[in-house]
Amino acid sequence: MRCSFRSIPALVLGAAVALLAACSDNNGKKDGGIDAAGPSLSNGQVAQVLLSVNTAELTQAQLALAQATLNDVRVYAQRMQDDHNAAQQRQQQLFQQLTITPADSNINQMLVQQANNNTARLRAAGQDGGLPQDGGVVNDGGTNNPLFDRTYIDIQAGQHDQVLTLIDSALLPAVQTGPLRNELTATRQTVQDHRDQARTIRDRIGAP
Repeated sequence: MRCSFRSIPALVLGAAVALLAACSDNNGKKDGGIDAAGPSLSNGQVAQVLLSVNTAELTQAQLALAQATLNDVRVYAQRMQDDHNAAQQRQQQLFQQLTITPADSNINQMLVQQANNNTARLRAAGQDGGLPQDGGVVNDGGTNNPLFDRTYIDIQAGQHDQVLTLIDSALLPAVQTGPLRNELTATRQTVQDHRDQARTIRDRIGAP
């Protein structure tokens, strides 16, 4: 199986999610003082993951709005900024209402590291003013950096796919509180919509 360098952080996060799921099915045994038969993440840890996702998406959207040249990519980046700003405000209000204090976790740390790696990759693409070697992008903005656009959309497609897996494998199974679970369910649909739109744009303009 061919494995690219940029897929390694996704594999690490995926392995962590799989391990977390396995630890939640341990016949009621406790490991290091944690009840492994109970929810794998606390409400506070789930809350912090949601906030970290919003922060990463807003950072990358701001870069895209400053540097992207293709109209479809700029429209997508604006949607990311609008949707994740709204999600951040809505979720912070919900956490206050439910008296949930965001808390760090190994999953959150790996998610943040992966997002930081993606942001660094995006910044690097922005510093390369040349065309991709295959020259296959349709640059409807008529300016100078389609590589940045392709990189941003490629990151978005992969990043949202990974967040979907995280929601399904670690977040939703951990949450029993009704309002927080409802927020997660709504967030999952939005994340899927973002992922599908990014894939559509990537199919049209090509991956880096």
